[in-house]
Formats: sequence, C-alpha cells, structure tokens
Amino acid sequence: MRKQDQLVDLIHNLTAAEKKFFREYAAKNSKGQGYVKLYEALQKVDNYDAAILCKKLKKTKANLAHEKDYLQEVLFRALREHHSTDADISRSNAFADTLILFQKGCYEMAADLTEKAIKEAKKASDFILLMKFYAMQRNINGYMRLNGEEKFELWDVNIAETEEALNNQMTFWRLQKITFQLTKIKGLSTQIPSEAYQMEIRKILTDDLISEKYASPYIRAIQSNIKAAIYTMLGERDTAVRHRLESLNIQEQYPIETSVDEKLYMVDVQNLINTMIHAGMVKDAMAMLEKIKTRYYHKLPLDKVFLDRTFDAHYVDTMLQLYQIGYRNGERSKEEVIALLQKFDREAETVEKNIMPQRRLMPYYFAAKLAFLIEDYNTSLKWFDKVLSYTVKQGNGDPQTSSRMAMGIIYYQLGSYTVCKSLASSTMLFIKKFRSVTQSEKAVLKFLSDSWRRTSKKEKETALQKLSAELKTLAAIPTEKNIQAIFYYEIWINKAIKDLSRS
Repeated sequence: MRKQDQLVDLIHNLTAAEKKFFREYAAKNSKGQGYVKLYEALQKVDNYDAAILCKKLKKTKANLAHEKDYLQEVLFRALREHHSTDADISRSNAFADTLILFQKGCYEMAADLTEKAIKEAKKASDFILLMKFYAMQRNINGYMRLNGEEKFELWDVNIAETEEALNNQMTFWRLQKITFQLTKIKGLSTQIPSEAYQMEIRKILTDDLISEKYASPYIRAIQSNIKAAIYTMLGERDTAVRHRLESLNIQEQYPIETSVDEKLYMVDVQNLINTMIHAGMVKDAMAMLEKIKTRYYHKLPLDKVFLDRTFDAHYVDTMLQLYQIGYRNGERSKEEVIALLQKFDREAETVEKNIMPQRRLMPYYFAAKLAFLIEDYNTSLKWFDKVLSYTVKQGNGDPQTSSRMAMGIIYYQLGSYTVCKSLASSTMLFIKKFRSVTQSEKAVLKFLSDSWRRTSKKEKETALQKLSAELKTLAAIPTEKNIQAIFYYEIWINKAIKDLSRS
C-alpha cells in the first residue's frame, strides 16, 4: 500500500473524539490552514489521487506532497497529545522526558523519573521499554559518578534485570511466531486432508515453548491462549475452554495496567465466550457475559446495546450470538429478538461513529443472522448488505462469504431464483480470491445456482433432501463441519421443506 493510501486510512479510522480534538488542535496552530483543507478533502475520498486533489485544492504536486507530509506530522502530534493520559503512550513519553533531562545534565531528576518509569514498565510487562530504561539508567549512573562499590552493585542488578527483560521479550516473539504458524495451518484447512491438518497442529503442542513454565504472568497467559487456540482448531472445545479460563485467571490475578492490556483482556473474554458457545456451555457463556457487564458496563441490563468504545463491539457480538441461541432454545421470544434488533438499528449511527471500520463488520453480521432466524428477511438483507459494503483486506473473506451465501438463501426463500443463480456464481468467484472452495460451499452454491430449473414441488423437495443428506455426510470431516457451523444451513433446509409441505 502506498504511503498516501495509509494516510487516508488513518484519517478514516479516527474516532469522533479524535476528529474533534484535531480540529481544535489545528485551530491553535499558526502555520497556515492549507493542511486542514487537505484533511477535510481526504475525509471524503476512498483513495489518494494527487491529480484530482491538485485540481480541487489548486496546488502543484510538489506543494501537495509537502502539505500531505505536514498534515501527517500535525496529526501525529495531535494524537499524541489527545492520548497523553493513555498508560502506554505515557510510558513512551516518559522515556522522551528522561532523555531530554539527561541531555540537559539534570541527572538527579532523570534518575528519579527513570526509577518511576521502570516500575510502570514492569507492571505493564513492557519488556522492550524496560530494556531502554535500564540502558538509560546505566548512562545516568555513569555520569552521576557513584563510588565503586555502589556502582558495581547497581550495575550488577541492572544487568540481571535487563537480561530478564530481554529473555521475556524473545520468548514473547517466539510465541508470536507460533501464532503465525497456527494461522498459516488454519489457512490450509481446506487444502489438505483432515488427518494431515490435525497432525500439523499437534506438532506445535510438543514445542518446548508451549510446555515450559515461565515466571512472567504475561508470558504464561499467552501460552494458555495459544493452547486454547490449538485445541479449538482440533475441535476439543472443553479443553480449549479450560485453557481460556486459565489465561483469564492469570490476567485477573495481576492488575490490568494499560488500555491495550484491557482491550486484549476483552478480546480474550470474547474468545472464551465464543468457545463456550460452540462447546454448548450456554449458561457459562451467559455468566461470563454478566461478569464483564458488571466489570465494564456499570450494571447495564443484559440487552442494553452500548457502543461507545472499540472493545464494546465484542460485548455486542456476544450478546447477539446469545440471543440467537436463546431464540433457538426457546429462552427468548420472537418479540424480544425484534425489540433487540430495533434497538440495534437505532444505535447503528453510534456504530458508524465510534467503532473502527474493521470492527463494525461483525456486529452487522450477527444482527443479520439473528434477523434471518426470525424470518425477517428484509432486515437480514439490510445488515448482510452492510457487511458486504466493507473492503476485505488480508484475505479474510469468511464473514463476507457467509453473508453472500446467506443472501442467496434468503432470495431462494423469497422465490427470486434468477437472483440466486447470479449470487451463486459471484460468490464462487469471490471465495476463490482468498482460498479453496469447500465441498459444503460447493454443494450449497450448486443447489442455489440450479434453483431456477426446478419448477415442481416434488423437484424442489427432492433437491432439498439431497442437499441435507450431502451436508450431513460432509459434516463428518472437521473442516467441513466448521464451515457449516458458520451459518444455519440445517435450520434453513428444514424450514424450506416444511414450507413446501404446507403449500
């Protein structure tokens, strides 16, 4: 991606609060307002086109390039100031402050600030910053001319702590490499036999990094999360839940010190609830949702849609999924589901304003599935269409693939068989951009593509029964079962057959 496109992405990803702060910050800036006009123009475009912008803003290419660089510089300064109270940014700013004090010869003040910053970095398990502060501490000590004995003891402790921080950081990077390996193997799930797929995953479980015991709670929590991901991929949901709980227990024993850690904790909670849902532990999932509601949502009612920060989207995702399960189990009425969807619809503007684009997709997707369950096809199509309005990046086409297939199914239910044929064809091409088409997807898409050929009630019923039998056979393969679990294919087929029997 070009640098210019990245600047457009940055501007589009600003929250409403950040945009307001930038406008106020820019108003105080004395160096002209040309970059503000460029900022306003970039808010309205999807891609950076120098020629169009030069004509619109009456600039030469050289002037525009200079203004773009300056806009980026001012944006960074404004964002740093806006987020100055954020614990992560505050620690980085503390290092800059220490460096300035050191360069000014204020060694005592720099030493005090460094000592305080080291404590904060330790709490946050910020190993890289710890190493930088330890190096700064050694430089300060050298200039403060401590006597030999004191200096030796201080250096000895400092070097040992630096070594520990380095080892923790290297372990973190190695564990991160394992997560990349898992992602790569997951991408092969539709291309290699099931036995080979499981063998590749189980190999990772034997890695010493996974089994070794570490002193750092941060590293232990990551270990448990990786184990949970491995067992989820193997289909061993109960074991995965145990490791997810282990990770959360570690995090709860040690106070959350940073906003990033808090968001990661919320993601881990979301992953745990999803694993519980797939393991059939619905009551446990409900209890966990109640727990985070009490901790983060100020005892709001369970069905309160609250979307003022990015990680609140995880709460909404989970709540919508639990309503789906509740409706299927008879614990939620159709009226309750309709009320929730109406509330979500009213707060859709909040989603657009305050949740980053890449996180908006899933709440829309789950709302569409929930509307499909209660046979509100117009609402379902509306939210599925929203999902498709986002540009897919990094090859992650799964929610959009499912949305396209679901829209084909809805049009089948509505009797629009020509649209079904068209959607089936475009969906097949869409999937092939990212990965191989699974057998289950081929079966459903072929059914939809051929729907216009079937005119009699008998033909339609036979085709549905054949599709049902084929999907049940394919579900014996773990990778196919996972694909089928993404949408309510069995529910749809059973309903379609019942509808035919009544007609």
